[in-house]
Amino acid sequence: MAHRFVIRRLGALPWPHGLGKNAGDTHPYKKLDTQLKNYLGDGRYDPAAHQRAYQSADPEYRRIVLDALTQMPWSIDLLDDVDAATTLARSSPLFNQPLPDDQSQWSDWARPYCTAKGLTSTWLGCPADIGPTCLADGRHRITYLRFHRPPEYEILVRVLGTAR
Repeated sequence: MAHRFVIRRLGALPWPHGLGKNAGDTHPYKKLDTQLKNYLGDGRYDPAAHQRAYQSADPEYRRIVLDALTQMPWSIDLLDDVDAATTLARSSPLFNQPLPDDQSQWSDWARPYCTAKGLTSTWLGCPADIGPTCLADGRHRITYLRFHRPPEYEILVRVLGTAR
């Protein structure tokens, strides 16, 4: 199997299967998981529960999620980073091409554009990973984007497990 770097509409992406993370007790994701457990109960791991809470403009859900995610260092420039990465990706000769799972070809292409922050700290070098039915990586960043951009907003993602 291979993967592809492609552009997808934010509204077409899967919903998170939870927003907690196996992190230390003082990590913002741990607090986020605890608050979502108190608010959503077992639904905190249900993508449909997150989708309903978001789409109904649930103010408590919004408060819980944004309080945690705006504390993350990546939130400071995520919106600009995603815009730039999406624009640059469209010009890549590797865009929408089946690539080996090791991501080295994409990394080699993207690295010169990522010098200020480093490859793994940029959306171009490390976009959200989309599996066949779920967000494999990037669920916190995608959720943050949903609160700041409309559903038709297009972003670069890496689609995992595509046929060559």
